[in-house]
Amino acid sequence: MHKAQNRYVVHMILGSRLNRIRLFLCIHMTRIIEFFKIYAILHA
Repeated sequence: MHKAQNRYVVHMILGSRLNRIRLFLCIHMTRIIEFFKIYAILHA
């Protein structure tokens, strides 16, 4: 495979991962905020 094709495949994989992460963040945002508050307190 050409380097350009490899880059395209990597971009597609990362893109789908980012979309999944974005969806996850939208769904679990309040829980994630609470988690980070606790994490920040524990690691202050």
